[in-house]
Order: sequence, then structure tokens, then C-alpha cells
Amino acid sequence: AESAVSYGVEMDVRKSLDGLGSSLTDNFSVLVNASYIHSAIELGNSSVEVNQNRALQGQSPYIVNLGLFYEHPTTGFNASAQYNVYGKRIFSAGDGQDSYNYYEMPRNLLDMSLGYTINEQWRVKAGVSNLLNAEYRLMEDSNSDTELSNAAVDKPILKYRQGQEVTVGASYTF
Repeated sequence: AESAVSYGVEMDVRKSLDGLGSSLTDNFSVLVNASYIHSAIELGNSSVEVNQNRALQGQSPYIVNLGLFYEHPTTGFNASAQYNVYGKRIFSAGDGQDSYNYYEMPRNLLDMSLGYTINEQWRVKAGVSNLLNAEYRLMEDSNSDTELSNAAVDKPILKYRQGQEVTVGASYTF
């Protein structure tokens, strides 16, 4: 490649909901994290790839994370729900002639957890990851237009559902 560039902007907001007028919200906090990223690679005239310009492999154009957290100060109980989504990203770069770019498509991910501190030594926790069981998809951009909207041309390469992961644990501190 002759050159590459990557730049973006990220916003990160963490806010306690304590004192917003209701005692129901006093133990809650929220997290909002969002990024917009532009990336480009210039392959140059000596490259055999059809598209001389494309996004960097593995770089999503956006990422969004949201979180809702609860922690009771005296009972030792806490809970969280966290959401994540990212934009389509090049999984594997092709040359546009014999092979094409494979894109990992966006997925909506939701994780939840509960925890309880029994005393100074014992803590228990349980969680579920990928609660929505979002489908993992790789698509081939067979006409090299980066749109992946033409079902007659662009084709799925891989589709599967990973399933949810449930964890339960206890910890003892001495």
C-alpha cells in the first residue's frame, strides 16, 4: 500500500442518576460510548486489486456501547445490562478479480449480569452473554461496490448463531 489513514471521534459519557428527583434512580448509573471512525488505504497503481481505495481491514466505521448499572450501597447487590453494536467491517480483503472483500456484518449484542457481596470475603456473580443470540454473518461483496445490498450478486459466506453463554461463579478473598 502507498498510504493509509485512520481518524475519528469518540464520545464517552458516564453519569450517576443519583439525585434526579426519584429515589428509584439513586443507585443507577448509565454509560454511553460511541465512536465514528474513517479509515482508508490507498493501494497504488502497482496493486492488482480492482478497488485502489478501501477501508482498512478489521476497522468498523462506528461502534456504540450502552450500559445501565445498578449498585445498592448497603445490601451488596448489583446488576448491569450492556449493549454493543458495530458497523460492517472488512473481514478479509480480496483483489476484486479472483477474490472479493468479505465483510463481517453488524451484530446487536446484549449482556446482563447480577452480583451479590455476601460479606467481606464472599461474592457471587451470574451473567448471560449474547442474550439476543445475534447471528454472525460474513458477506462477499461480489460486485466490489461496498454496499452489500444486491442479493442477486452479493452472497452470504458464513452464517451461524453462537448461542448464549451463562456464567455462575463465587469468589473468596482472604
